[in-house]
Amino acid sequence: MSLFWRHTFVENSRAAYMTALALIIASFIELKTQTLSLLDGLVVSFITTMMITFAIASYSRIPASTSESEERDKSADEKRSSTRWFMQFCFVVFWGAWCFNMWRDPAHFGLKDDAANCDTNYRITIQMFKQVHPTDSTVRNAALALVAVGFSIALLSLFITLEQFVEPIFWAIKKFKERKNNPTLNGDGEVTQETPLDKGFVKYEDSRALQAIHVVFQALAVGTFIFLIYMTEQTISQNDGDGETRDWSYGQTIALILLLQQIMQLFSTFIEQRAKAEVEQEKATRVRGDYPGFPGFEMHTQVANPNDTSGNPMPTTPSALDSK
Repeated sequence: MSLFWRHTFVENSRAAYMTALALIIASFIELKTQTLSLLDGLVVSFITTMMITFAIASYSRIPASTSESEERDKSADEKRSSTRWFMQFCFVVFWGAWCFNMWRDPAHFGLKDDAANCDTNYRITIQMFKQVHPTDSTVRNAALALVAVGFSIALLSLFITLEQFVEPIFWAIKKFKERKNNPTLNGDGEVTQETPLDKGFVKYEDSRALQAIHVVFQALAVGTFIFLIYMTEQTISQNDGDGETRDWSYGQTIALILLLQQIMQLFSTFIEQRAKAEVEQEKATRVRGDYPGFPGFEMHTQVANPNDTSGNPMPTTPSALDSK
């Protein structure tokens, strides 16, 4: 939704981050006070990783100026939200803590007291492109590397926008092209013509590269969601020998209720955008002078002259004879 309706990103992301953060906190409490298996930890990790992908793909844009004298940047955020930033920061920190804690020693994750030496976690498998064991050293190191990369990018996205990140890259490419096209430039590569890049950040609507990067991020996010959902379902199915997960639970009901809010927000946004489009169309119709409900019939301000064969309208101003 942030690709087409960017103003809905604040409301949707805040609710999504709160849900994912509550899941991680509840999992930490369950791990410390009760018992939590490695399979449960993996499922929590997979589900919350979807949110990290969402945080990276739907990055925060440059905040819009609140000054009425300055022209509003179309590529900026329409709303400033400190609560969204705080919720995202808390979620990234807790997500990193959960994943690092789980993948640090998956063989003994969730095992306490006498069960610490059991080989229960060694029988857990993860369905990726093939079945792998999370206790394998290669899988564990690869998972820690991916968690470190995702944690760093997600944390960096809280402070640096995509425009700010690619600005030095675009600046270097622009300077290289200028020197290549005009070898007479000095070593500093001074340019007299002012471009949007010289004014500050790269504007989203002025750069097709930024638009392409955003589309690629969104496509990767959708692909990652589908893959994580498939991997989660297959992992649960393979490690559920007793078939206990097939029974409908209270947690699944709560998850559907929370998902309903996102779906209702999507439909509400669609209806609002459709209503705005109809209002804009009606305004454009009135500007053209068309009758409401009868497009193509122009509203004339002059009366047609029945004796004029040329079809020109009769002037409404008083003539010289009338004045006498």
